[in-house]
Amino acid sequence: MTNQRALFALPFLVGLLHHPGGAAAQPPPPPPTGFVEATGAYGFQLGSTQYLPDGSPQQYEHPMFHGYAIGATAGYFLAPQLALIASWEYAASTSREGELDGVLSRVQAEIDYHTAVIGLRLYQPAGIGLLRAELGLGLLFPHQTRLEMEYGPALAAAGISGTGVREDEYGLGFGGHAVLGYEVPIHGPLYAAASLKLKVFQTDDDGETTRLRNLVTDFGGEPPVAIDADLEHGDGGAEPSTRSVQEARLQLALGVRF
Repeated sequence: MTNQRALFALPFLVGLLHHPGGAAAQPPPPPPTGFVEATGAYGFQLGSTQYLPDGSPQQYEHPMFHGYAIGATAGYFLAPQLALIASWEYAASTSREGELDGVLSRVQAEIDYHTAVIGLRLYQPAGIGLLRAELGLGLLFPHQTRLEMEYGPALAAAGISGTGVREDEYGLGFGGHAVLGYEVPIHGPLYAAASLKLKVFQTDDDGETTRLRNLVTDFGGEPPVAIDADLEHGDGGAEPSTRSVQEARLQLALGVRF
């Protein structure tokens, strides 16, 4: 009789163990505590208009810097929809080309730099994914800009040919970024996101150097002269100047939560 009762009870016990509300039901997985992301971006950077000639003297065009950026972000969840983030990014941009008829066949500038930012990211469920908004403050590391001028045939009579170069060094700067985007799950802890990223940083060249190589600084000279010089800014040298890095980029991210 005892054996028969055990046989009748066996299906019940098996069902109990497999039922979601049974004694052996698995607990829900713990919420993620952090994440890491790899990012890539492309976009535009604002710039000065006083060095890119538009075909004739005293006429300039906006340089329209454009280029790419790569970076990484790590985060720690302070709450289910709030994370502390730290990010690093390397960016490089090149201006479009300018010219001065007969005098300059090409004028172009370029810049590359690193930034590091700490901030907060807010999440809001929306559709199949998450809206995310981010604000951060951080550092623009020392960098330099480079301007190249390729001389045209009109300067050959003055013995000027080839390419003139100006390199401006800048020190440590401060600023931040703002990011607004949308995130979708891929598989398990993997996800992807697309965002619009705005960055603004301020720096100066106090204590830094401007290098001129084969560069004509006054095209109205009789005759114009190409010079080589190193200009030290501050401490009795050339007057220091400030520079603002401002850019807008479309950013893609691939990340994993853990």
